[in-house]
Amino acid sequence: MSFPAGWYDDGSGRQRWWDGTRWTEHVAPPQPFNPPAQTFAPPAQTFAPPTQGFAPPSSFAPPSPAAPAPWAANNAYGPPAASGYPLSAPPTAPGVSPLGWAALAASVVGALLALLPPLISFAVLVLVAGIVLSIVALVRPGAKWPGITGLIVSVLGLIIAGIVLFVSFVSATLTGISEGVADEWPDPVDSPRSAPVDGQTVDWWEVEVGDCLASDQPYYDEDGRVVLVPCDTPHGEEVYYQYDMTQREFPGDGDTEAEAEGACRAAFADFVGVPYEESALNFAGYWPSQESWDSGDRMVQCTVYDDWSEVTGTLAGARR
Repeated sequence: MSFPAGWYDDGSGRQRWWDGTRWTEHVAPPQPFNPPAQTFAPPAQTFAPPTQGFAPPSSFAPPSPAAPAPWAANNAYGPPAASGYPLSAPPTAPGVSPLGWAALAASVVGALLALLPPLISFAVLVLVAGIVLSIVALVRPGAKWPGITGLIVSVLGLIIAGIVLFVSFVSATLTGISEGVADEWPDPVDSPRSAPVDGQTVDWWEVEVGDCLASDQPYYDEDGRVVLVPCDTPHGEEVYYQYDMTQREFPGDGDTEAEAEGACRAAFADFVGVPYEESALNFAGYWPSQESWDSGDRMVQCTVYDDWSEVTGTLAGARR
């Protein structure tokens, strides 16, 4: 169906000239409303448009519009608007949905909690929730950047939680080993308050490698001195290694004992001739306390002994 040439509403509220085949560029100026005296009736005869498109001359002045478009009375859609004349405003960009903000907030909170070892379990739950919310936010209408950001932050938070958990586990393991090593050191044995007849009482810092200690050592008198006996007589321990610690500050009782144990174990094989794990002999050590450290003590001393009997002579190269 075609419509005769004339002034019609082009869908934007303006009157535009329809040449019978297409919209033209001619737009009528606004006219004061004057209701027509009679109802517009299109001609009864069938309109036969010319074979050639109508192009009005530059001086052409179309008649004033008299009636609305024929299709306007029946609320029908008229001819499409000419290019460059949109009939509706462009759609606005969607905003950020509340779900996107929730996903981003959960991810950030979970990542911060992952830095606190006591809250690792709770942090992992929050981060998993952040991942789920981020994925849901990505598939729902609205801006996508909160969901993408939340997803990235949640994954980084899980990585941080794993690192913190690993470091905490290693630290706890090393602490347990250190405490276990400290527990392996033999407890001091009470000694008589008088030195053997052939013994020599010296200050503890005068003890050297090769000295032998009386049985039931450590033997200290009331002034903190130790009793030495000739190594060719029955004795309890023989000093086989000593060194000075080099730390600026006192490392603490546990770390000091752990260092001394490691040094004595390493030097055992060089002195006895077989590794400690294969030997029938045992070793003990003396190391600084907090009080002696404050007085300038840095010396660690290692002694070797037989668990079952006194020893006569040196144990250097004993290979047992």
